Amino acid sequence: MKQFTSLKRVQDHPIDTAKNFTIDGHEGRVSFITSMTEHFCAGCNRLRLLADGNFKVCLFGPSEVSYIQIIKVQYIMHVT
Repeated sequence: MKQFTSLKRVQDHPIDTAKNFTIDGHEGRVSFITSMTEHFCAGCNRLRLLADGNFKVCLFGPSEVSYIQIIKVQYIMHVT
């Protein structure tokens, strides 16, 4: 496995949930979410849009909100 010895930490915003890094000689960033070892729930203000059209409001909770359903209801209310 290739090792990246030039992995450098990027200054994160105070409410970032991920630890961001760059690698010399490569574009972009790599990020790690260390939610199991460093809880960030108190400062989390994120919604996650899933591939199935649902919003997940918490990584640790099972609850999801259907974005598709919201759009459908809004469309029906608009055309009637």
